[in-house]
Amino acid sequence: MSKGKNIEDFNFEDLSPIKIGPFRIGEQQFVLLEADGEAARAYRKASLRGIIVNKGGRMENLNETVDAETVLVSQCLYKADSEGNPTTRVGAEVIRKWPNRVIRPLFDKAKEISYLGEDEDSDDEENPTTDGSEFRSDSSQE
Repeated sequence: MSKGKNIEDFNFEDLSPIKIGPFRIGEQQFVLLEADGEAARAYRKASLRGIIVNKGGRMENLNETVDAETVLVSQCLYKADSEGNPTTRVGAEVIRKWPNRVIRPLFDKAKEISYLGEDEDSDDEENPTTDGSEFRSDSSQE
């Protein structure tokens, strides 16, 4: 079998999402839930929208990060009732108004509990491009 996982590791008896919280932001109570498949797809799609690929197929530059962080947080953050149960999802329009010191830790934790970080088994840790080419942050480089 390739790269480490045995079939015994694939027993998922509890499908309830990982939950962090409840915690407070201002006067409101919230919980952060693990991203489901749809939330993970929305996050990856938002992340890819910021990539520019040159004519040779190499990643050349990143536009703005688009809204990848806000997308993931808005898919995972819920208002919580007095018992800490999720009630309603917090919209991106609300999250965009918060300071980054609030958004960034929520994003980092949502990414961590949703297994959306870098693959620890990846051979391309130094070169995150799919073709092994180096990422260029300056589009003027040829």
